[in-house]
Amino acid sequence: MTREEEEKYCSDMRDLFAAPGWALLVSECRDAIASSDNVDQIVNLEMLYHSKGCKNFALQILALPDHVLSIEESWSEEEVEGVDASYS
Repeated sequence: MTREEEEKYCSDMRDLFAAPGWALLVSECRDAIASSDNVDQIVNLEMLYHSKGCKNFALQILALPDHVLSIEESWSEEEVEGVDASYS
């Protein structure tokens, strides 16, 4: 992604995080993770893979704010590197 595309992505994601539905989605993801840890409901290999996939997807959603933050922090690092290079 270009810097402009990253900025748009991060801005859109920040809007999503501020929306009332984001808190509901986070709650649903946490519930899904908690229920996926209940092995009593897993009766076959197919259900195990399904449960594992749901848990991984929920974890990815929960990691989105950290992902956006890491993108934004990389911009700061690039700017600092640019300033350091100009003093060389």
